[in-house]
Amino acid sequence: MSTLTTAMSAEELKGRIGTPGAPILFDVCRSQAFCESNRVIAGARWRDHMLADVWGRDLDPTAEIVVSCVHGQNVSQLAASKLRALGLRARYLEGGTDGFLEEGGVSVLRKPLPHDLNGVPSRWSHERNRRSIGWRVLGSSGDFSTLKRKSFMSRRNGLKI
Repeated sequence: MSTLTTAMSAEELKGRIGTPGAPILFDVCRSQAFCESNRVIAGARWRDHMLADVWGRDLDPTAEIVVSCVHGQNVSQLAASKLRALGLRARYLEGGTDGFLEEGGVSVLRKPLPHDLNGVPSRWSHERNRRSIGWRVLGSSGDFSTLKRKSFMSRRNGLKI
């Protein structure tokens, strides 16, 4: 890791997203800032920057990791430092998410964090697997009841799914 700089430019990241050489991306914005934004860098997953030394233990030590906060300053630099202390190849994104987006970087609409719903679970869940699609609703008793379900006979094995 001696040749690895601690920062990655927006230009470098833009050129690597969607390629086999793309780093693992983590959005480490404070949860309030993350909830107030509706965009995230394509491929990034949110993690708490203060717990980087905990969730970092589960990461591949050979993978290159880039963390980003809103402006690419203290929050992401702290997370990258904690990850490097674990022996990981971690860098922070210069200019943060805002700088990346200003440079024309790819972003997507983000999914809400579990607490975005103020502790109230979603009333709808979508169940999907290879053989059936069904929509289910959470009943007042807490159980799921099927509203609509497609099932068919599998021609290969003759089983009803």
